[in-house]
Amino acid sequence: MKKLSIYLVSSLNLALLLGNTGMMAWANPSNVPSIISQQTQTQGDYKKQALAIVPQIIEAANKEEDEYTKTSLLQSVTRVYIASGEYDKVLPLVNSIKDEQIKSGLLGSIVSQYIEFNQLERATQTAKAIINQDDQPWVFSAIAEAYINEGEYDKAAAIANGAKNKNIKVSLLTNIATKAAESGQKKKALDLLASALPVAQSMTSEETTEKPYFIAEIALAYEKIGQSDSRFNALNNPGDDVLVNMIPSYAGMEEYDKAIAIANRIQSRETKASALREISGYAAGNGKYQKAREIVNQIEDKTIKIYGLINIADIAWNGDKKEEAKAMLSEVKEIIKTTQLEDKSKVYIFTSMATSYRQMGQKEEALAYLSESLNLVKSIEDKSEQIQTLLDMAAQYQEIGEKDQQLAILPQILDLIKTINFSEDPYIKSLWLSSIARQYIKNGQDEQALTVINSIENPEERDQGLYDIAVEYAMNGQYNRAIETVKKIKSEELRTIARNLVTTTYISSLVEKGQYDKAIQEANKITEIDFKTNALNMIAYSYIEKEEYAQALQIINTIPNPQDRIDGINYIIFLYSNSEKYDKAIELANTITDQPAKISAIISIASTYAYNEKPNEAIKLLNTIDINNINTNEPTQTLSILTNIASTYTQANAKQKTAEILAKAIQISNQIPNSPDKGYALSRIAEQYIEISK
Repeated sequence: MKKLSIYLVSSLNLALLLGNTGMMAWANPSNVPSIISQQTQTQGDYKKQALAIVPQIIEAANKEEDEYTKTSLLQSVTRVYIASGEYDKVLPLVNSIKDEQIKSGLLGSIVSQYIEFNQLERATQTAKAIINQDDQPWVFSAIAEAYINEGEYDKAAAIANGAKNKNIKVSLLTNIATKAAESGQKKKALDLLASALPVAQSMTSEETTEKPYFIAEIALAYEKIGQSDSRFNALNNPGDDVLVNMIPSYAGMEEYDKAIAIANRIQSRETKASALREISGYAAGNGKYQKAREIVNQIEDKTIKIYGLINIADIAWNGDKKEEAKAMLSEVKEIIKTTQLEDKSKVYIFTSMATSYRQMGQKEEALAYLSESLNLVKSIEDKSEQIQTLLDMAAQYQEIGEKDQQLAILPQILDLIKTINFSEDPYIKSLWLSSIARQYIKNGQDEQALTVINSIENPEERDQGLYDIAVEYAMNGQYNRAIETVKKIKSEELRTIARNLVTTTYISSLVEKGQYDKAIQEANKITEIDFKTNALNMIAYSYIEKEEYAQALQIINTIPNPQDRIDGINYIIFLYSNSEKYDKAIELANTITDQPAKISAIISIASTYAYNEKPNEAIKLLNTIDINNINTNEPTQTLSILTNIASTYTQANAKQKTAEILAKAIQISNQIPNSPDKGYALSRIAEQYIEISK
């Protein structure tokens, strides 16, 4: 079965697809194009129907003040013109627009539309009409890519050379060269690269920060061609920054020897070491642990070499290669014994070793390295850096289960905080104090936690600290303490948010423990509708994950907001459909009492049928919908449902049925009094006619 992700359109969302309608009254029908006979229609007929709708869409666009809405409506018009071959009407429509920004956006859209219908020459001419290329820089890339796909490299290059943006120009020329080389046109490829290189070299820091990357891409493409050319002599010594950018291409393709050769050309010893470490990481990530080890052993810098081996060990352990991981750490131990390292470096190395051993379950080794690191932590001169390191160590002790060691570190951090002037960044102090308070709470040291929070000077930040520890209590299942902490928050708004979040967090902890009855009881105590809905959804989705849909539905049906209930039901319908349990999906859809919502659910199931190559079943299901009896209060909602039905018929390749539905939709559009809403509705109908005309 194919995997898919379906957007479940609720009745409310269907209406929103056509814009915000507000309070609408029904209106008398206006002039609408006559409907072509319901007999079998041709592609030309569908295009004519789309063209017949266009004047009303233009009228709506002309009355619209919102720039985005106006552009969107006009985009539908130009797409109809282009699909119908009415090319001479496109530019006059654009030129009638006075606002240059709207015009520029529309021209960019027209370029895409011409590309869609394979009118590349027209796309090129349209792109040239854009006055400010910076507004639509992507258009040249789009046209060039289309020419590349057609094998028209000269035309693609002409487009690239017309781009004013150097990033786009170089990127396109390099891409075209690569494709030309792959097709055997090596001379053309070299010429293209030769034209790209000086552009890349001329890039300034004001224009881009990617200059080394672009030169690296040219160098890589040149190397792959394998022919010497004097125009590329500058690439013989491109610079370390360029060489660094070349490495991921080879390492990512597992061409490690080539990547190493590039790294060995790097002049900076430290940069070279980092590059080799990066390559070893690629090798380890691909399961080549021995190769990764060989690469790391080429690193001269002992500190970087150590980190490289630790990285390989972690990757190997996560890849279930336990012995390889242990062997890497043993090698690190030997290097540490024979290497003179700065105390500051030892702190970070030992902490990293502790992390790795902790993940491997080797508690004693982890504790030994944490102890050594802790003894040397004062070698870190920067107080902020020292605080962060100590916080990390405290967290590690907590993970290992060594409560006493963790608690012994916290006063050290508090003392350090007192020695720092936080005038430039007072908020970081509050964050650290809040972090310490949460660690106290995790160890049952409630009074210490509250003392720390109360030491926060800024009232708003102090409230935030109380909020944080309240949530921490809730996560630990200490609901009563959490609520007591919430009561201490001064801000009424934050106190309300905290109370509801604490409750949902507590409910989440109950759900994780499988205590559903208690979770439901607590959820029903919540007074804030949104938080209550979130809590009930949390419980329902826990049942859903276990495929206990009946229990999930019981919870969903207690959700206060009708639309939220429907969304929950639709999600289960989606899961049933996605696992091809269509009968259950349909049965559940039929339980929905809101008729528009029920229709939306049916459409969703039919769409899944069509996606899974069951068009007959999709059509059969859609045929159960009575399109003449859709009960909505607004014509825009009715029309939106109809166009969704039509779209799903199209998906099932039932074009004649699509046309019938669209004809009905046009009739309904006469009842929409608001011009922009009507324009949106008609634009969607027009685009669907174009879709079935293909």
